[in-house]
Amino acid sequence: MKKQLALATAALMALSLAACGSTAPASSAAESTSTAASSEAASTDSTAADDGDVLQQAAAAAFANDVTLTMWGAEEDQELLRTIADNFIKEYGNYGGKITINLGTQSESEAKDTVLTDPTAAADVYAFADDQLNELVQAGALQEVQLNADDIKSRNTAASVDAATLNGKLYAYPLTADNGYFMFYDKSFFTEDDVKSLDTMLEKAADAGKKVSMDVANGWYLYSFYAGAGLNLSLADDGVNTVCNWNEAPGADVTQAVIDICKNPGFIA
Repeated sequence: MKKQLALATAALMALSLAACGSTAPASSAAESTSTAASSEAASTDSTAADDGDVLQQAAAAAFANDVTLTMWGAEEDQELLRTIADNFIKEYGNYGGKITINLGTQSESEAKDTVLTDPTAAADVYAFADDQLNELVQAGALQEVQLNADDIKSRNTAASVDAATLNGKLYAYPLTADNGYFMFYDKSFFTEDDVKSLDTMLEKAADAGKKVSMDVANGWYLYSFYAGAGLNLSLADDGVNTVCNWNEAPGADVTQAVIDICKNPGFIA
């Protein structure tokens, strides 16, 4: 089974660099794909790898011949990925071969499902949400980061490294910090005191014929209500399934509160 290196969307933390992938080309199953080939080496002078630089030695061996790689990422990140790819080509494109990096569009939230449908057809490098790490590793769809693991760990926060690590092994490169919650509001309508209370916001919105909106049907966001009440959600021992205690007190009260919110005339899911 072909394995890929991947870019992990690390929970709550942000620091990133791209990774190199395998030398085998991969077809893209993304809905829309943009492709850009590398230019010939920016320098005609070959670069000799420093004996003490493992990455440079690996690059010299990997890119001595022509290489085609495929990288997947979110639609909104295509410009960023193109910059990363071009910088990678500039850095490693002078070892004799021509590097071509094809970009594909693939949602991070659905990356696991796409990859596991056929890992052999997946991209060499792809972005995914960190909560998909366990299943991807168990399916053999990720390759352990070995050449520069210590460097990656030293340049990223402990939390972001943990999000990309399983059983003590680093399987991905922390990329972004977009797993947080954000509330956007119109300050010409809500005051800073208003937004301290969801009840106040709903009441004021209902009186004015306006709406407060939230994706309450999404468990990722729904969990915030239960977590706020001191209830937990965690991974089971198998590292795939989840375990929660939402049926315990005050879980029923939280559930009723969510139902009441959804019924409020000032709310829309």
